[in-house]
Amino acid sequence: MKSKFALILVFLLVLAAGQARAAWTTRESGTTQDLNALYFPANASGFAVGNNGTILRSFNGGVTWESIASGAANHRDAIFLSSEEGYVVGDGGVILRTTNRGSSFSTVAITGIGAGSNFKKASSYGNNLAFAVSNGASTNSQVLASAEGGSWTLTTITSVDVAGVFIGSSETLPFDTWVWGRAFEGTESGKYVVLKNGTVNLSLAAKINALFFVNPLTGYLVGDGGLIYKTINGGSSWSTSSAGVTENLNALSFITTSFGWVVGNLGTIAYTTNGGSSWTSYTLDDATVNINDIFVKLVSSTSAAGVGRVATLRILASATVSVNAYLAGSGGKVLQLTSPTITGVSPTSEPQGFIGSIEVTGSGFLDGAAISIEAPGFTVITTVFESVGKLWAPIIISTSEATPGAKNVTVQNPDTTVSTTVGAFTVTARVAAV
Repeated sequence: MKSKFALILVFLLVLAAGQARAAWTTRESGTTQDLNALYFPANASGFAVGNNGTILRSFNGGVTWESIASGAANHRDAIFLSSEEGYVVGDGGVILRTTNRGSSFSTVAITGIGAGSNFKKASSYGNNLAFAVSNGASTNSQVLASAEGGSWTLTTITSVDVAGVFIGSSETLPFDTWVWGRAFEGTESGKYVVLKNGTVNLSLAAKINALFFVNPLTGYLVGDGGLIYKTINGGSSWSTSSAGVTENLNALSFITTSFGWVVGNLGTIAYTTNGGSSWTSYTLDDATVNINDIFVKLVSSTSAAGVGRVATLRILASATVSVNAYLAGSGGKVLQLTSPTITGVSPTSEPQGFIGSIEVTGSGFLDGAAISIEAPGFTVITTVFESVGKLWAPIIISTSEATPGAKNVTVQNPDTTVSTTVGAFTVTARVAAV
């Protein structure tokens, strides 16, 4: 008996030591220009923009890309309001608009935006748009905004060289406007500041590179030297968080208040599953890549479960939902996160009181992945990783608590990429012994 328990202990320790590193697949972009931003307005349609007029698009979920380069400016960001309509902004006051999925672009002329202006990070919320406009290190900046597809307005940001803008929902306003950059006058001169609706909210010595709010209260920011800050009260206070990295962090994305990624120079990636209390960090196989942007979206077999830089994980009825994530970086690098995909469950049904195992087949499973059946009366004892295409788990179905009917089966990788197949396993009524 003692030897059996020892074997079980060793088995569980091996499972606990499973590889938690995500699988990122390099996609051929067709360019060596640095890529600065990504945006996927639909499940299959994506755009990447970068230096020297680089604009790329994909119609197969980022697997392959085609060049639709426009102009010679360094493009800094891309925002799409629909699968058809989008904007690309960059240096020299360039703002381009497409209404046909990038088949053509037209230049948008805005009074007050000239060749000396440079667009930085942009943001959207619903049909609201906001673009950060830098006019130089010692000249007032601006935010160019359009509310619900209406006219364009320019708002001056005094004494700050802006690096980006983020707009999101608010409990008191139609939306909050967050701006960050370097102050060059006043008591904050030389520091990097965050402004909320025009008022300085945070001041730091380290450079701030990106900011992201999951909801009106919970937000994160990243910057140079591994800088990570978090707020849970809409910016009333901020606290530091450490991913244990020292490289400059350039971008971030969260799918819930607890789970998200931060990415940066030299292939640096870190993710948290508990709101920044702890992080798992690693580097890409090509550790020379500076990762400039990350885009995360939720996709389902029937419709988009969430899209954009603000997406909330939720399961739709009669759908398979998974997380797609993409990276863009130096040298034209585009990488796609390999999410798990469920293609089969065996057996497909068992009666109440069943004690046995369930096998899940598919693709993209990582060592450390977990099978779950979120229904009363189910116990999944552990998950055994056999290969990237096969998992199995011993399960117990309660006689009294499990109700007959179809149940959802979920596979979650250790990086929290997840796939759920609705109704993949059916509980049947227990047949009473004669």
